[in-house]
This record gives sequence, structure tokens and C-alpha cells, in this order.
Amino acid sequence: MSLVLQVEVEFLPWLTQQAVSHLEQGMLARTVVAQIVADAVALKQNREEEAIAMADAQAAAAEAYAAKVRGGAIQTCHRRPQPSAGDAVRLVTPSLCRMAQPVSHCFNVHGV
Repeated sequence: MSLVLQVEVEFLPWLTQQAVSHLEQGMLARTVVAQIVADAVALKQNREEEAIAMADAQAAAAEAYAAKVRGGAIQTCHRRPQPSAGDAVRLVTPSLCRMAQPVSHCFNVHGV
């Protein structure tokens, strides 16, 4: 068999089959990658929609709670009564008196 005939009969069909196989693998890879990207985009959109819905629900719950507080249905805290000026003087005076004692009470001046 001549070389030309051998190339035409054996090599070219083999080469064609290899090229077709390579192209089919590339097309399959593109299809798989396209599906993965589409799934990822859909998942991202779904998560964004869920996050928006959750934020809206939380905002609505906060607004409903605030409306109940404003309407008096819920008491948020009890305020402690503020001391009057006289109370403040009675609270501070004992500590000021202790600080104003003469230094001689702190040390034994007479019998060193």
C-alpha cells in the first residue's frame, strides 16, 4: 500500500474522528459550564429575594411594635424618679463632711 493511500485510508479517518471527539468534549464542557453559571445566577437571585423579603418582614414587625409602643399597648421601661435638689444635697453631704474633716484626725499628732 502506498503512503498516500495509507494516509487517506487510515490516518485521515482517525484524525477526523479525533477532531470530532475533541469538539464534542468542548461542546459538552461549554454546556455544563453554562448550566452551572445559570444555576449560580438563579441561586443568587433567589437568595437576594429571600433577603429582601426577610428585611421587609423585619421592618414591618419593627413598625408594628413601634405603633404598639406609641399607642400605649406596650410599656418599654419604667423611669426611675429623678432626685430633687434636696435629695441630691442629702446624698452628697455625708461624703463631703468626711472629706472636710481636719487632717489631725487622720494622724496621731500629739504622740508620734
